[in-house]
Amino acid sequence: MTAVAVTGIGVVSAFGHGVEPFWRGLTAGACGLRPIRRFEVPAGVALGGEVPPLERRELVLTAIGRRIDWLSLMALAACRLALVDTGLAPGTLAPARTGLGFG
Repeated sequence: MTAVAVTGIGVVSAFGHGVEPFWRGLTAGACGLRPIRRFEVPAGVALGGEVPPLERRELVLTAIGRRIDWLSLMALAACRLALVDTGLAPGTLAPARTGLGFG
């Protein structure tokens, strides 16, 4: 059995981007669900956890961010935030022993 250590997390949520806004929302007992206003929704759907717009330059390389779909952009942003959250310098972790979980 292989040991697993979680060294950082990256959160892209309706509360904002990063651990701090997400934690503030949770500890305040806030609900991230709000009426959907940015796009048309099917009848009977009223609430959603809309994610605030991403600042692409901060979270994802601009050249990549212009060419990928929105979900992939959010996944990349979450991975970037998780890597920053580790506090480790780039290149510190052995690539063969490093993985990212996404959910």
